[in-house]
Amino acid sequence: LVARAIHQNSQFPMEPFVPINCTALPENLFESELFGHEKGAFTGAHERKPGLMERAGRGTIFLDEIGDLSPYLQQKLLRVIQEREFFRVGGTEPIPLEARIIAATHHHLEKEVQEGKFREDLYYRLNVMVIQLPPLRERREDIPLLAQYFLARSNAKLKKSIKIIAPEVMRFLMQYDFPGNVRELENMIERAVILEKGDSLSKESFKDFLQHSSEFHFPHSFPTLNYQQARKQWLQQFEKLYLVKLLQRHKGNVTHAAQEAGISRQTLQKMMKKHGFHAHDFREGSS
Repeated sequence: LVARAIHQNSQFPMEPFVPINCTALPENLFESELFGHEKGAFTGAHERKPGLMERAGRGTIFLDEIGDLSPYLQQKLLRVIQEREFFRVGGTEPIPLEARIIAATHHHLEKEVQEGKFREDLYYRLNVMVIQLPPLRERREDIPLLAQYFLARSNAKLKKSIKIIAPEVMRFLMQYDFPGNVRELENMIERAVILEKGDSLSKESFKDFLQHSSEFHFPHSFPTLNYQQARKQWLQQFEKLYLVKLLQRHKGNVTHAAQEAGISRQTLQKMMKKHGFHAHDFREGSS
């Protein structure tokens, strides 16, 4: 979405936007798919075929999950970016690369470079302008707006007319960690719209998610974190789950909850603010 927004606001928004999934591109087809080929370049090449880079023109090439490229493909890509030109397979005439290149990855590329898994020279070629996209759990204020947007889109797609998201469902969405980020929220809303029989997205349509949301799981990113980072995420998840259970048991009474927890009311309020909780969300009859 961000790559498309950059393209649409560029000098050539009418030129092609060409997304390339680096995880799905077979190594033996890489050059042919990206650079194209001449007729007779290999068995089955019955005619000249422009590659994705050529078809992009002056538009944008989006290399998604570039951290998954093999060393061989990294070398091929590096040369193209350095020279700003490429050759069709079997061709002798250089073709200028005019398109903008945007690359994305979920890998920690600096760490990959240090471990020898990603080429340092390619990393610095790509690392001209960096845009960090925080996961959805770190920008929870976006969740209500995105949920309403996906509700409207699912309504149009499925020809339904669900007007609102029930408050208890929205509270669940605000507390959920979304390991699958925005795409998971989109799929969650669409599935609920399919199941919903009324005119409001109710907890009945989210019961599978609600049933598992109170279980205590290792954070999704644990395998990629060092000890201190993993410990911090574990404590945050524990703290949030503890607060939910504590406030549910005392029906939002902050004073009684703080007394049971053995902490001051002010400390509990700070913890609630940190996790986006409100006392009235846990009171009986709240809707």
